[in-house]
Amino acid sequence: MYETAATTAADGMMLLGASIKDAQLLSSQTKFDQCVEILNGMLKGENGISNKDYFRIVREFMEKEKSEYYPALFVGMDASLRKEWLIEEKLLEDY
Repeated sequence: MYETAATTAADGMMLLGASIKDAQLLSSQTKFDQCVEILNGMLKGENGISNKDYFRIVREFMEKEKSEYYPALFVGMDASLRKEWLIEEKLLEDY
């Protein structure tokens, strides 16, 4: 009986250890981090956003970080919509 209990406990500990290891491998990147990566990509190119717009947008996202939905919306929307959405939100100066 004690041997069965010890084996069961050992198996449970192995499963727990594997779960902890898997959890540590998951990305700890936030939606804000993802927004910044996307905005960095939008800086480049002929139709890219300006540095001034970049800083304005990042500040807005930092304020909206309190509401997880604002950055999540930006990250989750189709790339073709992002610039139009930034214009709608009045975050791009030239529009």
